[in-house]
Amino acid sequence: FLESQAFSHACNEGIEGLSKDPRGDSSSQYSREVQRLFLAWLPEEERHFMETSEGLGNSQKAEVAWLERKGYAYTEVEVDISQWLQ
Repeated sequence: FLESQAFSHACNEGIEGLSKDPRGDSSSQYSREVQRLFLAWLPEEERHFMETSEGLGNSQKAEVAWLERKGYAYTEVEVDISQWLQ
């Protein structure tokens, strides 16, 4: 992706000028834009997988992919980590 025409175009348009200062969620203007461009660059099926797997770590994404490949049902549950940090 970093060598793609889409990313090269974004660099020419000034993506490097976006703030790289981390926000509360540890993302920045720059990292969010790179993520948006990356998802737009992916083929539809891979983009859908990434979007539905957002928030998972790499090993969890692999586990979800394995479940889906095997045809096993699973339940997606959103967990608010802020409740655990108190």
